Amino acid sequence: MSTSPLKRRVSVTIDANLLDAIDQFANNRSAAIEEALRLWRISKIQEQLRQYYQTRRACEMQEA
Repeated sequence: MSTSPLKRRVSVTIDANLLDAIDQFANNRSAAIEEALRLWRISKIQEQLRQYYQTRRACEMQEA
């Protein structure tokens, strides 16, 4: 299996039931986990942005 120079091989421990579910829906574990991590990362960034703007609005309201 060849890997892209921009990818790194890692070893993780995953709950057996979760791995079984991944195997049910995906032909490629690595691709499924990579996509899940991308979605998780996007979710975290959106959460940080939401918190930033909520804090900013609260500060602006206090200043008014």
